[in-house]
Amino acid sequence: MPESIADQIIDAIVQLFADIDSDNGTNFWYRPTKVSRIRTWKEAHFDATQKHLVFIRPGIERHYEEASSGWMRGELGLFVLVGRQHGLSATEAGGAPQPWTIGERCKRDLLKRLLLWRSLGVPFVYNIMTDEGLEVQHFEEALLPAWALLELHFTALYRYNRVSP
Repeated sequence: MPESIADQIIDAIVQLFADIDSDNGTNFWYRPTKVSRIRTWKEAHFDATQKHLVFIRPGIERHYEEASSGWMRGELGLFVLVGRQHGLSATEAGGAPQPWTIGERCKRDLLKRLLLWRSLGVPFVYNIMTDEGLEVQHFEEALLPAWALLELHFTALYRYNRVSP
């Protein structure tokens, strides 16, 4: 028996992000060195031996019955925490991209990858974002000074037969 639809969605997103290959900004800026599913954010996840980390955790899952059709509609909230080491001190200037820019590049890479494959290769998924869109939060450098950090929040939409979730 296959895993739940929520598990299939998260596994597909992990693979999707792990398959990003950097070409210095033509298509993607950075290749993640580690992509994994986690239950909660912890500072210990940020391994200094890894340059670019992507963590996915599930949020709220909702299910709605579609009147008299025999189908259900599901929504799975997803949080993606992205961290990339930048190696800059707080006072450093010059030609190197600043943490905000690095975070924006990471965001662009993940969004581009998600939006090019909205169904994630999971048969039940019909869209990777609701009308509410995508929320992005950049974190202050004080949390982990050597890292550019941001979190993306979006919702995957799917349909399934009421008798086989």
